[in-house]
Amino acid sequence: MCEINNYLAGRPVEDTPSKICDKGNNASFEVTYITPETKEIHQLKAEFDKNGLFFESYRFCKLNKTDSLKKTLAKVGVLEPKSNYSQENNYGIEKPGFKSVAYLTGHQIGGATHKWNYMFSASNTSTELDANVNVSLLKELLMTFDPSIFDVVEMPEQLNKNTYIVKFSNGDNIIVDNGRILDEERFSGVHWNL
Repeated sequence: MCEINNYLAGRPVEDTPSKICDKGNNASFEVTYITPETKEIHQLKAEFDKNGLFFESYRFCKLNKTDSLKKTLAKVGVLEPKSNYSQENNYGIEKPGFKSVAYLTGHQIGGATHKWNYMFSASNTSTELDANVNVSLLKELLMTFDPSIFDVVEMPEQLNKNTYIVKFSNGDNIIVDNGRILDEERFSGVHWNL
């Protein structure tokens, strides 16, 4: 995770070759994330061989407050990449080493946020990972989608570990229990993995 954070911050990840377990195959990662300060969703895919960056694709778009999470992810997934590096399409950078070409060509791929929470795509619920959600980060993220949210608080400990109350400026409250919104009308019934 630290290597991905460094990559998003534009720092080289020089020790990558030593971390590729199967030297016969390339190493790769894909990360989709939101930068609350710019209200954008980003998708970055990178692939490395033993010599450095082999392929990189970077997309982003503004968040739309009326879109569900599912629609937002679908939208960013079909966008034309803002940066699409390959050996043939190299932007004049023949050997980027283990550094992001999207970053080198001026894209602010990491935003100003230096706090990261991750969801593993192989998991359907956070309980599999015994997640510890940063409530202030969750609040900031949800407010990016809906500015009428004014607070997010954890439920008392005697209830489920991953249960939160989302409070709205109009007095409405909803309960999010293990990533499931109990009032499906309020947020288009999306499922969050918290």
